[in-house]
Amino acid sequence: LNPAGIRLIGLEEGASGVGVDLKDFMSPEQAETVSNIGFAQASETGGWQTEISITPRNSERPIPVELLLVTVRNPSGGRGREVTTVNVFMRDLRDREALQVERREFVLTVSHELQTPLTSMKMYADMLGEGDAGELTDQQQRLVNNLKSTVDRLSRMVDDLNVVSLLEAGRFNLRTERFDLDDLVISAIEISEPAFADRGMRARMVQPGAAVTVNADRERTLQVMVNLLNNAAKYAEADTETVVTVSVIGSEVKVEVANKGPGIAEEDLQAVFESFYRSETARVSRIPGSGLGLSIARGFVEAQGGKIWAESTLGEGSTFIFTLPLATG
Repeated sequence: LNPAGIRLIGLEEGASGVGVDLKDFMSPEQAETVSNIGFAQASETGGWQTEISITPRNSERPIPVELLLVTVRNPSGGRGREVTTVNVFMRDLRDREALQVERREFVLTVSHELQTPLTSMKMYADMLGEGDAGELTDQQQRLVNNLKSTVDRLSRMVDDLNVVSLLEAGRFNLRTERFDLDDLVISAIEISEPAFADRGMRARMVQPGAAVTVNADRERTLQVMVNLLNNAAKYAEADTETVVTVSVIGSEVKVEVANKGPGIAEEDLQAVFESFYRSETARVSRIPGSGLGLSIARGFVEAQGGKIWAESTLGEGSTFIFTLPLATG
């Protein structure tokens, strides 16, 4: 270990670090991953990288670090044998996490400050549209309608920014209740219908054989469905159908939202769930969006004990899938 590594794991200044097993400073789960997966992959491909937490000696507070394993092979190790060594690099991520906290707090503050003027703008636009300041000409009415649409879009964006920041900070509450998921899917399709109707598209649900009941947050789950449907509508080809399938797999319910469109490159299948991510297709085609809808969907699904992922074939379309635990009892 070099001096920086000695300090990071809490050894005394000047200690050699010889014989120290870094896995002793990790959780059992992370140590097992590093041993069984990390070293094997580093040996096979030459390197492996992940983020873990280590707990320094004489401390109870974990430190986030980036762990990098790099394999170095020496073909002339003596007697014609190859000698393989694995170099371990760690990077302290505490500064990065501090910056992330500052960013979240900044976004929360800005979104809160924007809500008041946007509410006033919406109120004044509604008053103008209703003729409170006098009768409007057809052209004036169109301008007011455009203003109202713009304010609504900005309000949704501010709400999304607020939700993402709360999700990242873990500062939101779930209101769990028992409900039929198939009824919620039908409601989400009805809410999203205008997004599909614009280009002659439609969405429908493949009815499950029986009612599927979950114990989850109804409003958060509805937002997940609406976000996935709106995303499908943005990228689907005109005059096509997006299909929502609800099925039961063991102790989970599985929901699939499949559209026909350009598809997603394999290397982007994970990135699409990151906040503010915009695919090359979206940028080139100038498809509107903030890059927050899928991130919010992931946050709400994972907070309720579910999983979410995407599958895609370029040139054919994409399927977004999430699971939730079935209600018991």
